[in-house]
Amino acid sequence: KVTALSAVAERFGWSHERPDYSDLDAKREISSVGDVPARLERLRGLARTAAARGPLVLAGSSLGAWISARVALE
Repeated sequence: KVTALSAVAERFGWSHERPDYSDLDAKREISSVGDVPARLERLRGLARTAAARGPLVLAGSSLGAWISARVALE
């Protein structure tokens, strides 16, 4: 899914990033889906940096879509 989303971004001439959350996914002691607050904070930082360069679109799939939507609301 991430590969398909990045391919669409490229077709539009947009840059794209694929945040690596694997270290946070492994934190099953926090929740069954890992460290969600840390995912939010990581994407907030990436989004702030990217938004400083111009318009920003956040996208994702499943939990990544939820994380993107939450950060986009901010």
